[in-house]
Amino acid sequence: WDLGSDLGPNPGKNAETGLDPANPGDANLGIEAVTFVPDSYLTSAGFKDEQTGAAYNPANYPKHVAGGVFLVGLEKTGKLYAYVFNSDNTFTRVATINTGFQTIQDLLWDPAQDALWATCDNGCQGRSSIIKVDTNPDAHQGTFQVQTVYSRPTGATQNLNNEGFTVAPISECVNGSRPAYWSDDSDDGG
Repeated sequence: WDLGSDLGPNPGKNAETGLDPANPGDANLGIEAVTFVPDSYLTSAGFKDEQTGAAYNPANYPKHVAGGVFLVGLEKTGKLYAYVFNSDNTFTRVATINTGFQTIQDLLWDPAQDALWATCDNGCQGRSSIIKVDTNPDAHQGTFQVQTVYSRPTGATQNLNNEGFTVAPISECVNGSRPAYWSDDSDDGG
């Protein structure tokens, strides 16, 4: 699935993302993160489909594959874009999500928390945000909203160019903690 027509680059500057294929500096500002969220969570949480304005219903996308929605993070905007991918190589954007950061470097779905983890590199001081579907009866009900923003871990004294992040499965949790791993894109300290 080529998302270029929706996110850029495309002929001329993309109005929403600002990506300009004629600008070589934009080469590292495209899709930087990707994850998958299962339909079972989205439907149980009452996820709102921005295409229909109603609760997301997988049946509205009869050709959709994989039983869920793929989310991509665009580095230049710091936003997430959620897509239903179809068996005929078409796609539909079903949500645009704020991460709380001006850029994004990684994204993961954590089924143990029913949450997205969005992470930012040294440009945001290594912070991470937890993003969940708002289930409260308010103006944001059914949309992904930032719940918590974390500073880089205590002991991570350097502001590194972390561009990869994951957590261990919940089965590895000991005394309320489980391992988390970052990948430094600048190879600091060898």
